Order: sequence, then C-alpha cells, then structure tokens
Amino acid sequence: MKFLVVLSAVLAVALARPDSYKTDHDGLDIEGIVNNPEALAKVTACFLEKAPCTPIAAEFKSVLPDATETACSKCTAAQKHMLKLYLLKVRETAPDDLKALKTKYDPDSKHIDALIAAIKDANPKMKVLVLSAVLAIALAAPYSTDNDDLDVEAIVCNPETLSKVTQCFLDKGPCSEVAAQFKSVLPDATATACSKCTPAQKHMLKRYLQQVKETSPDDLQALREKYDPDSQHIDALLFCQLILNRQRRLYLLNPKMKVIFCAVLAAMAPLVLCYDEIYDKIDVDKIINDDALFTSYLNCLLDKGPCDQEHSPEFRKLLPEVIATACAKCTPIQRQHVRKTVKAITDKKPEEFKEFISKYDPDHTHEKAFTAFVLATD
Repeated sequence: MKFLVVLSAVLAVALARPDSYKTDHDGLDIEGIVNNPEALAKVTACFLEKAPCTPIAAEFKSVLPDATETACSKCTAAQKHMLKLYLLKVRETAPDDLKALKTKYDPDSKHIDALIAAIKDANPKMKVLVLSAVLAIALAAPYSTDNDDLDVEAIVCNPETLSKVTQCFLDKGPCSEVAAQFKSVLPDATATACSKCTPAQKHMLKRYLQQVKETSPDDLQALREKYDPDSQHIDALLFCQLILNRQRRLYLLNPKMKVIFCAVLAAMAPLVLCYDEIYDKIDVDKIINDDALFTSYLNCLLDKGPCDQEHSPEFRKLLPEVIATACAKCTPIQRQHVRKTVKAITDKKPEEFKEFISKYDPDHTHEKAFTAFVLATD
C-alpha cells in the first residue's frame, strides 16, 4: 500500500497549470479502464515506456513527475479518486508493475506518505455517485424478451405489414399489441443505440430500419424527425457488420435463406451503412513508416497541404464523422487502421495531434467515446 503515489496524474489530464491540472477528463470512465485488464495493462505500459501511449494516456504521463512530487496538490477530487482506483487495481492485479512504477517515479520514496494522505480518502462528489447509481440501475434493466422470437423477416418482407408497423411508430395508424410494445421502448432504444437490447432485438431493429430505408426513404426520414431529430443515434444502429454476420449464419443454417440473403445484400449496396471496404486494403503500416508520406496525409487532414495522396480527400471528408461516432461505420479492419494511425500520430507527431483536437473536437465533445474506442480491442 506504500505506493499510492506514482501516478497522481493518472487521470489528472493534460498539462499542469500553476494551481491545478486541466479538468477536461474528470468525467473519464475510470471503472471501465481499471476493470478492463487489457486497457489497464496498456495504460501502465505507457507510463513505464514499454509501449506506445494513447492520446489521453500520453497527457497523463506528461504530468506524472510533477504530480508525484507535489502530492497531487493540483489534482481535483475526481482526479484523486481516479488515481486511487487505478493504483489499487494495479496493486491487486499486477504488483510487479506497481514496483516498477515506484522505481521509475519515486525511487527514493520521498513523496509516498504525503501522496497516500492526499488520495486515500478521495471520492467523487456525491452527486456523481448518485447519478452513476441511477445509470447503473437503468442500464441493468433490459427490455422484455417476450417477442425475441418474432419472425422479423416475415414482417419486413411483407410491404403491407411493414407499412402498418411504420404507421404505428409514426402515430399515423393503430398499433398491434406487439407493435405497441416495441414503440414504447423505441425512443430509449434509439437514444442509447439499443444498449439495453438483446442480440435478437438489435437484429430486429437494424433489419427494420434497413428495410424502411430501402423501400420507404420518406418514412425513414419521418422516423428520424420523430425519434432522432438531431441525427445523433439512428446511424449508430445501422452498423452493417452485425447484420451481415447474422444473415450469413441464417443462410448457412437454411439454404432457403439464399434468396433473402441476396436481397439483403442488394438492398444494402446503395446504403451507406458502413464505409467502403476499399479502405480495408490500404497499407497503413507503409504510410506510417514513411515519414514524408505520413506527413503528406496529415497535412491534407489539417488543411495545411494538398490532398493528392490516395484516398486522402475521402479521409478528410469522413474524419469528422469517424471521430463523432467513434468509428461506428468502420469495418473491423478499418477500426484497427484508425487505432493504429491515432497511436502513430500521438507517438510521432504530438504537435500535429494537438492540432487535430483543436480542429476536429475543440470542445472535447467526443473525446471520451473516441478514446474508449481507441483503447478497445474488438
């Protein structure tokens, strides 16, 4: 327990000011990090200079020496709380790493006692705790599974039935008992990207939206205006990879699904549910390892140079959406490409990385979700 010291700035964020550290990341999901062994290990490896740092981890690392020496005197209550949880988890799961951190940041044990006293009782404000508890209870309550065995294909492939369901959702027609049940949770399911849905429910909703978009685009627009007027959520529900995987499984289980499967692929072709798979074939390693080429791409994205490299104009056009949606429309390969590129910019071009933040997320609106995406390994 003697080393509750080393990482006083673990989640203290960015650069130190004379009297305090920035509070931009005080809402960071520390529980999500410390309870994810892989994410926790990556943060620790960054601090020990054994692996590249994510953007936020690099900022934390930059203030570690000062925070260690000053007993976290510039930390907010939230930052002290996050540090405590981080260190306790490292001590519990990786004691050797804790020793390594102590050796690196406090080799003479000069600051331990003061830091222990500073953070041992740290807790977030009660309001935050209450809010977290309310959210936890809400998220723990999934929707009823009574209709999970519904034959959604029979509904979406029948124009008359599909239209009746849509009219119900739009308050333009009566609702059947089942449709009324779905309608009652639709606002919440849309706003939360179906986070409380079972896999079957996610499939049904995505399949429904896909078919409406293909056959009745005006109805989809009306659904957007009613349930997602700011266009913040529906696109996240249309992540195509899950749909394709499920359709493939159905096809393999039942050869009669071949016609439906082909129809789905045809329907999805004109829809921008995912980014073009042509981007999967880009040699990201080649770009990152060629400094001139890498710089050329970055200059394009930052409006500091021409966009004359392959796909660079498209990248500049898509980047705001990629950041805002945490790569929701990316294929699995594209998600890995984006993570690798972000880490390379952080490691090799830190000044340019700051410019990216200023240009594409100046208010840090998307930072938490995008950072979580970069740390993930799906």
